[in-house]
Amino acid sequence: VFFFCLAGAPMVLLVRMLKQLEQSWWCLDPQYRLFGRPVFLVNQVLLYIPAQLWRFTLAIQGGPQTLKLLWHTPHSRFPIGSNFQVATMAAFVLMTELGGPQKYSGIKVQVEKIGPGPIADHKTIPKAIALTFRTFTIWFAFVILLPLIWVLLRYSQTL
Repeated sequence: VFFFCLAGAPMVLLVRMLKQLEQSWWCLDPQYRLFGRPVFLVNQVLLYIPAQLWRFTLAIQGGPQTLKLLWHTPHSRFPIGSNFQVATMAAFVLMTELGGPQKYSGIKVQVEKIGPGPIADHKTIPKAIALTFRTFTIWFAFVILLPLIWVLLRYSQTL
């Protein structure tokens, strides 16, 4: 919705294609590091504002402790940018641990562990889906209600 409002369907398609390219050739994968890094950086610039808005919406659901994380989010030593900040926020809201070693092309890469709770397990998945659904619902309601409020205000001026 964000990119559709800015530049229409071509921008949405371009951003989605770049994100898919980034996920296919992840910059932490040693095999694709040289190609994946520039794509990752372009995505970070394009998706900075939507990622921060999503982070803010997650923080609202987590309460005062997670709202403090908006200003004190740790940064990763790896080039994973706002993905790390969003994952950190989600880990704190879900009270679980995310991150840890990952394997790319058979090579183990140590990524920081984030979150205050126990390691995520099968019980965490429904909580994560519910969190995502609530966050999506908040933004969907905002996108629907904002024009509706604007129309009602314009109508009230004509009375």
